[in-house]
Formats: sequence, structure tokens, C-alpha cells
Amino acid sequence: MTLLKSVEQLKQILGGIQKEMYWKTWQPAVEGAALMYLIPNVGDDLYDQLAGLQQPDTKQARLIKLLQYSEGFYALYDLYPQLVTSIGDLGVGVTTPDKTSAISKWLYQSNRADFMARGEEWLEKALEYLEKNASAFPIWTSSPFYTIQKELFLASIIEFRDAFPASKGSRRLWLLMRDYVRKSQQDYIRPLIGPELYKDWLAKLSNPGFAFTDHEKEALRLLRICLANHAVFKSIPYLNLNEEFRIIQEREGNVFNEVPDQNRIKTMWNECQSEYQTKAAELKKYLDTHASAEVFPAYFQSPIYTSSLPKAYKRIPNDPNKSHFVL
Repeated sequence: MTLLKSVEQLKQILGGIQKEMYWKTWQPAVEGAALMYLIPNVGDDLYDQLAGLQQPDTKQARLIKLLQYSEGFYALYDLYPQLVTSIGDLGVGVTTPDKTSAISKWLYQSNRADFMARGEEWLEKALEYLEKNASAFPIWTSSPFYTIQKELFLASIIEFRDAFPASKGSRRLWLLMRDYVRKSQQDYIRPLIGPELYKDWLAKLSNPGFAFTDHEKEALRLLRICLANHAVFKSIPYLNLNEEFRIIQEREGNVFNEVPDQNRIKTMWNECQSEYQTKAAELKKYLDTHASAEVFPAYFQSPIYTSSLPKAYKRIPNDPNKSHFVL
């Protein structure tokens, strides 16, 4: 079951369709778009609920519409190679109906890239709406998928984009970055803030109804910037990124995309390193400065806490065995 259920709905989503379309042609692509792009981001439980609703409420209808746009453009992206070619047992050829001509390679590449971008944009709008209205979707907040997401301090593409604006909200980059975020969180953030505060904040983040204090919000802001830059710093040697931190496809038709030179890659790497180190120092100073029995109590009671109060002066006691120093 999919959110788009007919070719008429698909035409309304895509717009500007001037030719006949048949659901038996598009249904596999729509189902594939749901399985490949939507469900990995919203989870099976929520998707199945939305797909099965007969009379959705206002917020459900809004989320369904946003996801339908994403599903439609992702389906068009996946099916596009088959639409411009004729495939059969006798071979593969270019589709050229009467009074038409085959599209150029440039137009094919441009169109397909645009379909992918439109699918990503609509999916990001849907996820942003879902995050802002999480309380209206209890099946989402109670699902294992949501709990797994909340095990990360950067639990969504929205939070990652805010912490690392250079990503420009790239969905493909975020999907590849999640494992790096998880590793950086465990290997770098946990020792930085201590296991006590680490567990305390993750427990609070998993509770959608919890309201963080102003001090906690500021500390989490610094933590997320630090975490995002550390994760990108660790990933740069292994991900195929361009200068705008976008994932580069190894091949677009017959055209290979240009990758940044080694000096630019090193600059990107150094910038991320400098930023995560700076924010780590700011976070530690902020925690040490504000920690008390009421503010950051888990951190205040942990061995990693360092008081920011000036230490009392201790005079060295006189030693009768040492002679006086005379100027």
C-alpha cells in the first residue's frame, strides 16, 4: 500500500502531464520510491498508518500531501530511464513516438537531477513538519524507529543541517553521515561531557514531552555543532564529497563529475577540525561555569566536572632548614 494510489493522483502531484499514463507502468516505481526513500526516513509504522487512512485529520492530511509530493518525484526519478528507452527481449532502444525526437543527454541528466532534488526537498519539508508536530503522531513517537533516531544528539536531517549549514540539508549526505555521527557521539562526545550527563540528556531527548531549560538548550547547541563537525571531519577521507559537501555520483550518464583537488579537501578537513575543537572547548567551559546542584546536576556530580571558581591561595609554609633569601 502506498500514499499515491492512482495515476490521477500522480498527475496532480507532478503537474504539466500532457500524455497518457497507466498505473500498471507507474505502480512499481511508486512502491519502490516508498520502500527506498520514504520508509527509511519516517518508519514503517507511520507510513503504513498514513497509507491506510480513509478520513485523515488536518495534520495527517498535511503530512500525507507533503509525502505524496516526495513519493511522486522520487518515482519519476527512478522510472525516468525506462520512460526514455524501449526495453524488450530484442534489446534496448530509444523511445521516439511519432512527431517527437529523442531528448539530448544534457536534458536527460538535467531532468533526472531535478526530479531527485524535488523528491529530497519535499521529503525534507515533510520531516520538518513531522518534527514540529510530533505530538500529533503518537504512532511515530512510540515506534522503535523514533526511539532509535533519538539515540543520537543529531536525530534528524533538520538538526544536522542546523548544526552544519554547509550540508544544505542534503538527504543523501545525511543518510551516509548517520553512522559517523553515532561513532563520533560514542567515541568523542561521551568522554567529553562524561557518561552521567550523556545518559541524562539522551533519556530526556527520547521523551518528546520534555522541555529543556535555557542552559540545556545552549549546551546542546554547542554539542551538536561539535558533533556534526567531528563526524564530517572523520568522514571526509572516505566519502565522495564535492566542495559544497554534496555527495558526488561516480557517473552521470557518460559524464564524470569533477572532484575537488587535494588542497581543497585538506582545507575542508582542517576547517571541520578547527570548528569541533573550538566548540568542544566552549562546551566544556560552559558546563563548568554553570554546573551546580540545580543546573546540570548529573555533570556537577560527575568526576569530570571542573569548578570554575578561583582556587584559594595556599601559602608555602616556612622551612627552618632553608636559609633566608636576601636581595
